[in-house]
Amino acid sequence: MSYTKKVAYNTFIQVIGRIIATIFSIIAVNLLTRYLGVEGYGRYTIIFAYVGFWTILTDFGILTILNRELAQNQQEKEKILDNVWTLRIILSILVILLSVVISRFLGYDIETKNGIAIMSLAFLLQTLNMTFVSVFQNSFQMYKGVITDAIGKAIILGLIILTVNLKASFYILITAYVIGNLFNIYLSYLYANALVKVHLAFDFRVWKKILSESVPIGLMGVFGYFYFKSDVLLLSFMKDSYDVGIYGPTYKIFEILITVPSFLVGAAFPVIGWLYKTDKDRCQRVIQKIFSILLSISIPLGISGIILAKPILVFLSGGGEFIAENVFYQTWAFSGITALQLLFMGLIVSYGNAIISTTVIIAGAQRRLVLPTIIYAIFNIGFNLIFIPHFSYIATSASTSLTELLIFIIVYSIFIKTTGMKISFAIVGKIILATLPLALFLFIFKDKNLLFLITTGGILYFLMAFWLKVYSRDTIKEIIPSKI
Repeated sequence: MSYTKKVAYNTFIQVIGRIIATIFSIIAVNLLTRYLGVEGYGRYTIIFAYVGFWTILTDFGILTILNRELAQNQQEKEKILDNVWTLRIILSILVILLSVVISRFLGYDIETKNGIAIMSLAFLLQTLNMTFVSVFQNSFQMYKGVITDAIGKAIILGLIILTVNLKASFYILITAYVIGNLFNIYLSYLYANALVKVHLAFDFRVWKKILSESVPIGLMGVFGYFYFKSDVLLLSFMKDSYDVGIYGPTYKIFEILITVPSFLVGAAFPVIGWLYKTDKDRCQRVIQKIFSILLSISIPLGISGIILAKPILVFLSGGGEFIAENVFYQTWAFSGITALQLLFMGLIVSYGNAIISTTVIIAGAQRRLVLPTIIYAIFNIGFNLIFIPHFSYIATSASTSLTELLIFIIVYSIFIKTTGMKISFAIVGKIILATLPLALFLFIFKDKNLLFLITTGGILYFLMAFWLKVYSRDTIKEIIPSKI
């Protein structure tokens, strides 16, 4: 199978996995918003945001370097993997323990603090599992990672449904994530060992090399978290769990959709890394194609989301307080619908960021991204500190979208200087033209069934996209693998 077909196959598999995970996640949010209410769901969101920050520290860029090293050093694959596995176990345990200790001194209620302790174990298992996912990715066998992830998430969803039906405690609900992630990592370990035998290894020269390379990416991850998810924590400190509860479902939608580019970019990572070293011209063509595909998804997705924000939020949360106007400033009134529309604006530009920043890392210039990442974090935190007191979760939504735009502008300039490549934006005009009939259709029929709107609107857009040659036959052949 050619490299293009391998990338296409792995992308296709990951998209299927993402669809499954998204369905599970939507069902879970649908159940939990109704079961927990606004304040309870706000507490649930705070727990995920807090533990998520510490999870960034458990990785600290190591996985990105692991993916690159596995792609470029096939001879030492097992040695690199063993040492990274050992390093991540030690680092993860230390960081997670520290996170639990610090949480006890924060101003959260006891239920939130105990929830953080339980969820920390779930996230520990999840972050260690990502080492095995790197093995599947670099072996072009991502279907194994998709299978294990789907089983883990199915177990979590099943336990959530059971908890809701039995009206069990909040702690039982959180424990579901520990059990699901335990099954996930166990199955991943079995699959990974069939490809590469995983052992503990303590070659400190390898550790030093990996850490020295990963520190810039790790710093970007930490500051990246501040501009990506610190808004939930800031909202919880400056307001309360009620405001976080309103913001939670809207941000969950954004969080689900913003991961879509990672499948295509992640699947292409080994190939782009190899081409960057061997064939720059072909590498640029691949990057351009991926960039164009990502924009052809994000533009219609973002515009559709802005139009359908209300029915999407009603479907996800049940409506009620989640869509009521509860933020007031002078003569203005805002709701969770406004927050979701603002996030969809940021989604449009966020997709292009994925391939551009990844290429900079592949080029070995990750250190050039550290200072910009600090700038994003300062901008985002500063914006939130100024505007959250007046606009609550509306400020966090606006800061997220504005930060995505700032990222694109800065990273693109670094991309040009680092790689000598340029991205063509010629396709944007065609994508907008293909999106106009979709936008008109959704605006006219926005009160109809949401599933009908999404299905019919998607078909309408892709027909227009084919007619306007947003997608060529060659592109389709490369996106969809001939053999599954």
